[in-house]
Amino acid sequence: MDNRESLHVPPRPAAVIVSAVSEAMPDDPTLALSGAMRDQMIAEAAYYLAERRGFAPGYELADWLAAECEIDRALESARIAAAAT
Repeated sequence: MDNRESLHVPPRPAAVIVSAVSEAMPDDPTLALSGAMRDQMIAEAAYYLAERRGFAPGYELADWLAAECEIDRALESARIAAAAT
């Protein structure tokens, strides 16, 4: 048995956040979320990334940029999935 199979891997923060707000997404998947909602999702994801590092200072920008990429990828996936239905 692969040792990785027995480890619990928590869900990625962006996936958790996107699934939590999926009901808030517009019915038309081609519409964008408001800038404020996207920023809130990024801020929450960045928080979780910082938490994983033990909130060590000096990585705030890196956390924000990583969270931004993760949220944008997750939102694009959600839009593609919604468009396919």
